[in-house]
Amino acid sequence: MTATHRSCTSCFPPPTSHGRRARLYVKQRVRLVANADAKSARLVLPVNPATGRPTDLTYAALRSFSPIHLDYMRNMGTHASMSVSLVVHGQLWGLISCHDHDARLVPFEVHVAIEHLGQLLSLQIEAKEERAETACLSAEPSTYDVAAHEHACRAGRLPFRS
Repeated sequence: MTATHRSCTSCFPPPTSHGRRARLYVKQRVRLVANADAKSARLVLPVNPATGRPTDLTYAALRSFSPIHLDYMRNMGTHASMSVSLVVHGQLWGLISCHDHDARLVPFEVHVAIEHLGQLLSLQIEAKEERAETACLSAEPSTYDVAAHEHACRAGRLPFRS
């Protein structure tokens, strides 16, 4: 079966199912857990007195993780993790996730380098998808990458063609 005859309705998960967590990964591209056993600190002002709204921790580097996620890490035998978002056309395309058995602080220079690497990889994926879209629209199915075509279709950038 060629890519032009594939149905994109079987792709999982659908782009709209990511929700709040995906939006956070798009805004904060690198997330770190230095020690899954570390105790989280209480937020001093959970409500911003100037706005009366909850304090926004979207870009906080020391933002705590869900206790469920930390339990999951411990059950895997890991105590440190780092994830790097791959964002293509403004949407979460994927994650690179790294784990360590021991607690580990990531130096700032490594954090910045990893963030840049994620951005470069995201740009490469975006360029490959755009090449696949161009090839698809020129009706040359043998010249494009099937996976890139399917992702572009799932993301709504390509119409389904039979």
